[in-house]
This record gives sequence, C-alpha cells and structure tokens, in this order.
Amino acid sequence: MRSKSINAVLLLFSLFAFTKAYAYEEANKNRVHFQPEGCEFSVDFPDRPTLKDESGDNFTRHIAKLDAGNTYLQAACTVFSAEQPLEIPDDETLSLWGWAYASRNNIRLPEIEVKETLIGKLVIIKGSALKDNWAHIFKVHSHLGKTSKITLTASASSEHYPTPELTSFLESIQRPQNK
Repeated sequence: MRSKSINAVLLLFSLFAFTKAYAYEEANKNRVHFQPEGCEFSVDFPDRPTLKDESGDNFTRHIAKLDAGNTYLQAACTVFSAEQPLEIPDDETLSLWGWAYASRNNIRLPEIEVKETLIGKLVIIKGSALKDNWAHIFKVHSHLGKTSKITLTASASSEHYPTPELTSFLESIQRPQNK
C-alpha cells in the first residue's frame, strides 16, 4: 500500500514539473529582445510589444508595451544626455521615489525594497491596483545605470498572478557589458 502512495506522489510531482516546464516554454517561444539605442539594459518580451519614444531636454525615453490578456508588461528605458548623466540617490531617497510612484499609479498597499544587484541599484515596488475593473497585482522593477534607467512594470489579474510571462519578463533583465 505504501509503494502505491509513493508512486502516486511521484506521478503527481512529475506531472506538476512537466506542466511548469511546458508553461515556461510556451511563455518564451516568441520572445522579442528590447534594448533601444543608448540603453544600458535589455529585457525580453514574450511577444512583439508596441513601441513609442518620448523626448525631453536632457533625456529620451523608449517605451515598449504588451497587453497579453491576463498579463500586462511594459519596459521604459530613459537614456540621459551625456551632459547630464544619472546621479543615483541614496537608498532612503529611492524608497521615497518608490512610494511616490506607487501613489501616482494608484498602487495600493505597496511594498518597497531598494537593493544592490549584480547589474546595479534596483527599486522594487509591489502592490495591487484596479485595471479594467479587475484587481491586479503589480510588480515594478526600476534598474539604475550610469547613463540610463529602465523601469519594468508587470501586472496580472490577482487570480492568475504570477503568470509565466510575467516571471520570465522580470527575470530576463540584463546589463550587457559592452553598453
């Protein structure tokens, strides 16, 4: 009797592992690499995003967006002019920026984290907000470089969070050495 229970558990575990691997593969089969000119960072979308550029006096912002049903993904890379490079503030100031960002974007009950990673300073904001009258979980990662910053915004409906597309998108961030 005990061996049947062990076999059943092993079968369930194998089925779960196969399902997760299949979901990951499906989420990554049409990946589109996003690294605009001058951006120190790159990220991969699970499918082709819409692109838009904005300019100001001392910066250019390149925005890529993808609304994929239960998952919304956005990358906004701001490239600063050589005359006015990015100055990275202290952790307390970055935390305050995270709170202000959450407030401006109606993200409720935000959790803010500031940390140093292998690719530079990172501000993480996580919370919930309404999108199309549905509760969504939002996760925002803002990576700061020397001449640019990239802000990744990812959300999914609360009943589907986290989706494989959302996880793969946030984990795909890189800072190639040659930039």
